[in-house]
Amino acid sequence: GGLLAKMLLSDQLYGLTARVAKAVDIATVRGYGKIIANSYFLSKFLERVYRLGETPSVVYPAADPLLEQLASKNHAQEEDYMLIVGSLIPLKNVQSMIRAAAHVQSSKVMVIGDGQEMSNLKDLGSELDVPIEFRGTMHREEDLAQAYGGCKFLVHLSLYEPFGLTPVEAGLFSKPSIVTNHGGPPEVVVDGVTGYIVDPLDHQFIGSKMNTLLDDDTLRHNMGRRARENMVQKFTLERSTSKLLEEIER
Repeated sequence: GGLLAKMLLSDQLYGLTARVAKAVDIATVRGYGKIIANSYFLSKFLERVYRLGETPSVVYPAADPLLEQLASKNHAQEEDYMLIVGSLIPLKNVQSMIRAAAHVQSSKVMVIGDGQEMSNLKDLGSELDVPIEFRGTMHREEDLAQAYGGCKFLVHLSLYEPFGLTPVEAGLFSKPSIVTNHGGPPEVVVDGVTGYIVDPLDHQFIGSKMNTLLDDDTLRHNMGRRARENMVQKFTLERSTSKLLEEIER
C-alpha cells in the first residue's frame, strides 16, 4: 500500500485520531445545556473526564413499571437458589459468583442471561462442583418476576457498573443483594442493612456473606424487607420521573 495506508495503520496516527476524537467529544459534551447522570459515581466520573467545572445532577433510574407492579403482588414461594441476572460477558464477572459459591454447601445458583462466557461458566461450574441452572435470557417480565420472587438473594459482582438495576429489581421483591464495591451498586445497597457490599474478587469473603444469608432466615428476610422499603422510597418510576422533571426545570 501507499504512504496513506501505512499512516492509517500506524499507532502514531491512531493515537492522534484518538486524541482528536476525545477533544471533539469533550467539546460536544461541554456544549450540552444540562447533563444528568444515573449515579453519583457516574456524575463524578463525567466531571473528571470532561473537566466540566461542576458536578452533573443525578437522577436514579427506576425499575420497569410492570416488574414493579408484579413485585407488589408477589406470592412466589422462596426456593433454594441464589440469583444472578445479566449479560454473560467478562465485565459482569459472573465467574466470581461461581467461585464464591464453591464455598457454600447448601444452595444452587440460577443464572439469567446469555453471552460469550456461557460455555466457560458452565465448565467452571462443573470444575468446582457448583450446581448451576442457566436459564438464558428471559423476555417476559412475568418469568423474571418469578425468578426474583423465588430466590433467596441476588448477587451482582460487576467489575464496572455505572448504576446497576438488578439490585433495585431484587429489592422490590424483598430480596437482599450482595453487590460489588465498584461503581454505582453501593448507592443502591446499604451495607449490612439491605445486603452486603463486597470486593468482587474476594471469593472467600463473598462466600462467607452468602453463607450468612443462607443460614439465617430471619436476617435474610429482615434485610429483604428493608431492601423493599429502600427501593420503594428511592427507585420507583414516580420518584425518578419527578426528580427528572425537577432537574430539567432548574
